[in-house]
Amino acid sequence: MIKDILKRATAGVLSALTLLTTVPLSGAVDGGIMPLAEEDNEASSIVINVGEVYNIADKGVQKAWFQQNGAPRNVWPMFTEASDGTEIRAYCADHSKGNPGTSGMPYTVTSRVSDMHVYGVAVRSDARMTLNQFISFAGSPITAENFTADMYFSASQAAIWCALGDAQIAANSSYGVSYGSSTSLGYRAAGKTLSASSTSEALTLFAAIKMLEYGNEFYNTWGPNGKGHAPWVGATINYTPGNAEYTPAAQKTGSMDLPQGIVNSGVFAEKEIDGQQYMVLPMAAASATFVRGDGEYGQIFVRADNMPSGAFLMDSEGNKSYDDGGSQRLTLAHVDKNNDLYKNGNDMAYGETFLFCIPKDTAEQMDEASTPLETQLFVSMNADRYNVYAASTTSSGVQPVIMVEPAVQKLSANMAFSSIPLPTDDKVKLKVLKTDENGAPLAGCTFQITYAGIEKPREATTDGNGEAVFDRLPLNVDVTIKETAAPEGYTLLPDKVVNTGSTGGKTVEVKLSNSDDHVFKVHKTSSADGRNLMGAKFEVKGIDNDFVNTYTTDALGEFTIQGRDLPTGSFEVYEIAAPEGYATDGADIQTFSWDNTRDVTLTFKNAPLPGIQIYKYDKDSKEPLAGATFEIRRDGQVLQTVKTDVNGYAKVYNLPKGFYQVVEVEPPQGYLKDEVEHEVYIDPSADPTQIIREVNVPNTKKLSIRIIKQDKDTKVPLQGWKFDVYYNDAKLTSVTTDENGEAMVENLQPGTYRVVEVDGDKEHYNLDAPEQTVELIKDQAEIPTLIFQNTIKKHFGIYKIDEETHKPIQGVTFEIWKDGKLLGNYTTDENGRIWLPYAEPGTYQAKEVVTDPRYIINEKTFTIENNSEYPTFFTIPNTRKKDIIVKKIDLDTGKPMQGVVFEGFKDGKSIGMFTTGPDGTFTIDYAEPGTYKFVERHTLAGYELSTVVLEGEHTTDRDLVLTLDNVEQKSFIVKKIDSETKEPLAGVQFKIWRDGVLLGDYTTDENGRIEIKNAPAGTYKVQEVNTLKEYILNDEVLEIEHTTVKDTELTVENTKKPGLLIQKIDAETRKPLKDAVFKLTKANGDVVKEDIITGEDGTAFIEGLEAGDFIVTELTAPGGYLIDDTPHSVSLEEGKTYTLTLENTQKPGLLIKKIDSQTKKPLQGAVFKITRGDGSVVRESVTTDADGVIHLPELDTGTYIITEISAPDGYAIDETPKTVEIRAGQTYEVTFTNTKKGGFTIKKIDEDTRQPLKNAVFKITKSNGEFVKEAETDANGVITLDGLPEGSYIVTEIKAPDGYILQDTPKTFEIKDGGSMELVFTNKKAYGLQIRKIVKDTGEALPGAKFRVEKATGELIGEYTSNSSGLVTVSGLEDGVYVVTEIKAPDGYRLDSTPQNVIVKAGELATVTFENAQLSSVRIRKIDAVTREPIGGVRFLIKDEHNNVIGEYTTDSDGYIELEDDLEEGKYYAEEIEAAPGYIRDEEVKTFRVKRGETTEIVWENTPQQGQIQITKKSKDDNPINGLPAGTLLQGATFEIYDKAGNVVDTIVSNERGVAVSKLLPLGRYTIRETKAPAYYGASGETFEAEIEFSGQIVRLEVLNESVYTNVSIAKSGPKQVVPGQPIRWTVSHIANNSTVPLQSFYWRDTLPYQAVTLDKIVTGTYNARLSYKIVYRTNYNQNYRTLADNLSTAQNRTIQANPTALGLKSGEVATDFMFVFGNVPAGFRCVETPYVYGNVRSSVAGTAFVNKADVGGLHNQQWIMSNDAWTTTIYRVTKPVLPQTGW
Repeated sequence: MIKDILKRATAGVLSALTLLTTVPLSGAVDGGIMPLAEEDNEASSIVINVGEVYNIADKGVQKAWFQQNGAPRNVWPMFTEASDGTEIRAYCADHSKGNPGTSGMPYTVTSRVSDMHVYGVAVRSDARMTLNQFISFAGSPITAENFTADMYFSASQAAIWCALGDAQIAANSSYGVSYGSSTSLGYRAAGKTLSASSTSEALTLFAAIKMLEYGNEFYNTWGPNGKGHAPWVGATINYTPGNAEYTPAAQKTGSMDLPQGIVNSGVFAEKEIDGQQYMVLPMAAASATFVRGDGEYGQIFVRADNMPSGAFLMDSEGNKSYDDGGSQRLTLAHVDKNNDLYKNGNDMAYGETFLFCIPKDTAEQMDEASTPLETQLFVSMNADRYNVYAASTTSSGVQPVIMVEPAVQKLSANMAFSSIPLPTDDKVKLKVLKTDENGAPLAGCTFQITYAGIEKPREATTDGNGEAVFDRLPLNVDVTIKETAAPEGYTLLPDKVVNTGSTGGKTVEVKLSNSDDHVFKVHKTSSADGRNLMGAKFEVKGIDNDFVNTYTTDALGEFTIQGRDLPTGSFEVYEIAAPEGYATDGADIQTFSWDNTRDVTLTFKNAPLPGIQIYKYDKDSKEPLAGATFEIRRDGQVLQTVKTDVNGYAKVYNLPKGFYQVVEVEPPQGYLKDEVEHEVYIDPSADPTQIIREVNVPNTKKLSIRIIKQDKDTKVPLQGWKFDVYYNDAKLTSVTTDENGEAMVENLQPGTYRVVEVDGDKEHYNLDAPEQTVELIKDQAEIPTLIFQNTIKKHFGIYKIDEETHKPIQGVTFEIWKDGKLLGNYTTDENGRIWLPYAEPGTYQAKEVVTDPRYIINEKTFTIENNSEYPTFFTIPNTRKKDIIVKKIDLDTGKPMQGVVFEGFKDGKSIGMFTTGPDGTFTIDYAEPGTYKFVERHTLAGYELSTVVLEGEHTTDRDLVLTLDNVEQKSFIVKKIDSETKEPLAGVQFKIWRDGVLLGDYTTDENGRIEIKNAPAGTYKVQEVNTLKEYILNDEVLEIEHTTVKDTELTVENTKKPGLLIQKIDAETRKPLKDAVFKLTKANGDVVKEDIITGEDGTAFIEGLEAGDFIVTELTAPGGYLIDDTPHSVSLEEGKTYTLTLENTQKPGLLIKKIDSQTKKPLQGAVFKITRGDGSVVRESVTTDADGVIHLPELDTGTYIITEISAPDGYAIDETPKTVEIRAGQTYEVTFTNTKKGGFTIKKIDEDTRQPLKNAVFKITKSNGEFVKEAETDANGVITLDGLPEGSYIVTEIKAPDGYILQDTPKTFEIKDGGSMELVFTNKKAYGLQIRKIVKDTGEALPGAKFRVEKATGELIGEYTSNSSGLVTVSGLEDGVYVVTEIKAPDGYRLDSTPQNVIVKAGELATVTFENAQLSSVRIRKIDAVTREPIGGVRFLIKDEHNNVIGEYTTDSDGYIELEDDLEEGKYYAEEIEAAPGYIRDEEVKTFRVKRGETTEIVWENTPQQGQIQITKKSKDDNPINGLPAGTLLQGATFEIYDKAGNVVDTIVSNERGVAVSKLLPLGRYTIRETKAPAYYGASGETFEAEIEFSGQIVRLEVLNESVYTNVSIAKSGPKQVVPGQPIRWTVSHIANNSTVPLQSFYWRDTLPYQAVTLDKIVTGTYNARLSYKIVYRTNYNQNYRTLADNLSTAQNRTIQANPTALGLKSGEVATDFMFVFGNVPAGFRCVETPYVYGNVRSSVAGTAFVNKADVGGLHNQQWIMSNDAWTTTIYRVTKPVLPQTGW
């Protein structure tokens, strides 16, 4: 069973779970095993990391296939796209919040989910499984027919909510589907209950329960009682040295050193394979999770580079690797579960073993030659992974999400035979191998080593094999290994010391293991339903250490702190801010101790604030409705007005106990208002799940009436008819019918409606449709339809239609007669009608005379009786003509033939030519009936013209289709050969006839062939008419039949003539030479023939010669050649041809060669002048060719002078002339050399690694400043410049490669001709952060920009300015996320103020680029003509000089419109088209000019329309303090007036008449708030609104103030009498704000009698409100307050040492007073635990007294409310008693 499941019934099956447990996958057998689709094995290399930001969007709203708390709900599928295009699915973690929208919002990954229930659910969700796979997994009753993709998503979302504790699923046994509840599976109960109201909903929740069941299985395996962690993902390549077979006990990983070679290494073992001896190394490749691909357990791919000759890889089945471009590749297709192959935290592995095989002979040869083994092996695989993350936005109103990492990850591992040279005898190599506690290699661990003799530590980071290597360490030294960085989740190891030993040339290996880092976690839940609470803010503070930080809970209600980030010690944790809708529990302070040996989790709970949650939805579609307005009322008073959001929610919190009414006052657009008053009882002390009362309010869409207008007889719809609609007998509206004869009356309330027809086509119709009444009732499901029908007036009409489709036909003309008299011609309109209005009764005749060309004319004459009582309307049909289609195809292939021409005939008469199209057809549309014939007149090349005549009878019944096929013609071939040798003969001419007609003359080609392609069939005749000179003409006429069955081939032979053939050729080139003249004589001297001349082919043939001896003598040589005057003897035999070949040598001349002086290679492009010895010019200029040669043949003998006048590009000229003497029969060769002009090479390398660097840019100038070139280094880090004149040059680096620091020190050097030099520039790699500043559009570097760099936490790193290269480099940064913000742009550029996040990692350079746009274009500033203040919201139209509109723009809140770089230079016009509210529009059109790089500013004034606000201030009640009665006018009340943008526009104070008067204000709506009340009164908490609607208006308001009581208190007590040196303690009590209002700047202070007492310590006490405060003090030397202690909690009693030593006071300096500073405190604030002050009485103050004084105070309405307590203590002098004298 398990094995079958592992054949991957689903792509998301967690193989680890199914193998480690015996629990089968429930229901998997119901649907059978689902095969994996190819795309299910596709892998992504994307890895989600905490802190990363993703743009997450939703795909629009979907119906949720379940009910929530008995009401329908909706869901939004969410996703983000990773950089490689992979879609990452996201699920809502809090349904009460809004969705991110289809454009998306930035989400920050806050944490990785630790609850394995959520992991298990995610494995079965639609993020990881296809729909069919899930159906197979879930089983009956779910099938492919009843379960859709939308239902699958809803089930996934529901299961995620339940796993998070955000919802619960109720049990169900209805609709034929049964399942238990989520709580019965152990999941938390919640306030949201999901249930089913239909079969589809029940199936959806059944699927969710199946996911939750699997979540439990997953949890049991991987949760705290199982593995205790999420499945670990990793891959490895291992080997077992010294064995011929894989032996797990000897298993190793990492690189391999072979200091003794291959054969004697002890690593490779000898093994015979296929009869040959090999050195083999057993290896294995494996994954910690399930491997994807073909086969039962997937596939692993192995590649080996740099393999020795004959070496190969071989799998466990004996299959060998194959060569692929020099690499060996092997696919491991027999992957199996084998835990021995890979030790890891999962206790499981999937992999396969294989052998690395090297022929022993090859290995011995390599060892003997000391050739190192440089093979590298790489493995890759696609493996399962399971990570789930929480992410949220910065907006508290948008839902957090759960992100599911892509199901399959690309994994790789590698292993190499060490390429680091073996250490010498006096050095060793140190290899650190880092693993986790399970032995799996750990990458990314950074180590530093130190030992005696090095100045700074050496550093290396472990690779994918967990290795970090340090080479060339000295012998006998102690090396300290320090781990400086470990992967996330692992602790740093303590330092380790190893000794390198006394033997060199070896590798010292150190294996280290990391243990998991522990975490401290806070989990925040609701006390009502246990749901996770996001957004709770906590403070974690050290009790015995200085650690303090604040944290906010994420989507899982959690925040975590890595153990290594917490110091060892004790801590307290308390909530400082609760999530929205919840009360902060300040009393819950929890403590914990930390030593990073265990995980610690603290749980806090918040009680929800009592309130009401309204959910608004469409009654029919169940979709949520936004924009419904509700009033929350109590006892008839409106407490609050709320509006539903996009999710249909509106919420009200913090309501006291009592009854409330929820009343809808404005429904959503297009809906009826809900008239029900929903009463809710709020009881804060009730069951916590009932504190938030939910009110579900459905809305019904407003009602509608459909009106249909028709012709009473034909039922044809009538357009343009007007109807009046009455509601309860009052006219409501009017509507008019559309082209379909319909009109809709919408958005109607229930009631009685009357519909009356009032206007229409009264020319043709009677207004005789009666009015109709309809009753609309609430929740009416169907739209009532009222049909109004009208009769045609007594008209005569014709209706013309298509006989088949019955559609009207326009443009048909009829003759209409009445009583034998022609009335005229009438044509049908677009509706196919002819109207004869008010036609007289009688008999009419109608005859069709013109019809639509597509139709056959109806020649019948129709008689129509027009009745005087009823309108006569006569319908006449027409028959549409049909098409003729002719199709042409190839007989053999059936393919269509385009371009074939036919002539068409109808009834024997030609109707024209027609050509077939791409589909081989032509069509005659709407052809008249008749007999048609088609004759093929032209066909395609290669085809025989068809003689078949296509014929058919065409009627109106159907289309006529005719098809004709053609046969492709074959080739006719003539072949000409030598009769003896059978060799082909080219150049023989033939005449060819077909069927007696001469086709033309043809000549055989180089293959002796003539081919006539696509030759028509027929009788062919062939006759040779001209042959070669040496052959006898074969002029026999040959006849042959040619058919279309196959090619026809005719072979004709030729016999050579007897005679002499003379061939003349060039002695060197062997080319034929024409125009050579010969004489032929017999041996006895008799002349046979003279003037024998060679032709173009260099030959001459003499025939008719008898057998005998002959002599051939050359009389004239070809032009430019020396004559060969030697007689040549030949002997001729009877019947044979003798061939004589003779050569000629060219006449003497001059050969000039040009070569490079160093390489000796020929040079093209050198120009020479040639003169004779007497100075006469032979050639003014001649140029060497590609071979560096100039050849001047046929020169006269004599002296010649050759001078170079121009050298090839990049070469220095050789100006020395050369003289040569040319003699007869001689070609003189002279060689000139050129030396290259000077040049140099720039080489750019890394300062540390010495590796070449590309993309470095240099500027080259001469020493006089003359610019030469800018150039960029190539992939090899090189720039080469040749052909430079001699001189002094300067090279300067102006742009460093990315990630490197610019080296801008110039280098100066000299260049000589032929010289070359190399300049090496080094760059140091820039680690940390690099900011690049460029000009927008041009990309030029921009200096002078100032940036601020901060950590993501807000900690400032520093401020930096870009250098001349536009760069800022910040080094020494810790790993983490940093925020870079431009704070000052260079002059003339616009600030790019958008902050950018960048991730900095050790050893890497993180780069971020900012662009600045050059300031230019236009700035329009709009100001008030009176106040000169800016005016926002003014609209302008900008046009160019041709009055083309550029755009419409609106001034911002500062009165500006900025047009940056949007306009070209030129003249423009600006026109104000709309003034701001309260202002008069300025109608002047202004002209301005725009210049590049400049800003044109236009200041525009508007005259305001103004009014005033006056407020009268009165006492609301009798004031017991000042005795003023209610209604008294009050002076001194301060008000602030805000405009609708929230800006303060005026501050006013009530005068002695109680009136506060504003300045003149523009028209508009204003908000007023009282900011300070008169003395002994409290400020009104209300917000008032006033609207100035017209110029000169005074808006008057009256504001009442209630009287307030203000009082503070303090008491100080202590001893009334003391003695010098006595310790003293004061008690400070009754510290309180007794007022009925809060106080600002609250403090209490103790004034110390410092002349008599010195301060020792202070006990702070505690207070009844959670606040932070500080203690400050002053001394007799410094009257400025200094901080004694800060950030103290009022909830904690502390003892603060305050003696002079603790305070660090100088000699003689003492504290004079101290003060507790609280800031704002609420009414009733008081101390709980009493503060104490400790001191010591000075020993020198006996006999005096001192005053004890303490005071307290706070501000209310900017007045101090104060109190103090003072009393005196006496210091007694201590006297010794006088004893009586006793005589002793």
